[in-house]
Amino acid sequence: AQFKIPSEAMGDPRVDRVLQLAINAKPSADLLNWKSSSELVVAGSTWRPEEIRLTTLPWSESRKLFIAPHDIEKSHIDEILSLFNATSRIASLLSEGRLDTPVIIADSMGELTSYYHLADLAVVGGGFGKGIHNILEPAAHGIRIITGPNIRRFREAVKLKEEGVLNTVSESNLFASVVWSALSAEKPSSTWLESQKGCAIKIISTLP
Repeated sequence: AQFKIPSEAMGDPRVDRVLQLAINAKPSADLLNWKSSSELVVAGSTWRPEEIRLTTLPWSESRKLFIAPHDIEKSHIDEILSLFNATSRIASLLSEGRLDTPVIIADSMGELTSYYHLADLAVVGGGFGKGIHNILEPAAHGIRIITGPNIRRFREAVKLKEEGVLNTVSESNLFASVVWSALSAEKPSSTWLESQKGCAIKIISTLP
């Protein structure tokens, strides 16, 4: 509008991609068996503020956590493992292959979208720092999302928050209690996400 150039908003082509990834997501049989009938939080691309608060929750066979940290350096993975297992062994590494604890830590780069397929609730890291990581992937699976407060630079996050799909927590000290209370909440639906479907084809159809 500023330069008097005719334009029309077509939507976000990233949505088509994440929706297709969600359809094709295939968690391993071992992870499906591990999840079983429990309520599951999948925490993706987490940083220290989220990780520390998640260690304070009483994870069990009925409420489990799969955490995929942003930093997968061995020293950092070992630190997280030690925090979870400070009083008793409740966490193990995905690479160990045993899947016999209520907390599993992904210690290599993996298919995060397939992990979200299992989730009842998603925690997305970065919101207590410079900004959140990808929230479209969990949104495509139709689950509630919790992040820190720094979402202003992300249009999709603002839209999903307006719809109640995304909940932001203002202070890291409140994070664990919000996660716990939201875990059993009803799954939300996003009209914004639906409105973005097919925008890639719309964009292509307007090209000369």
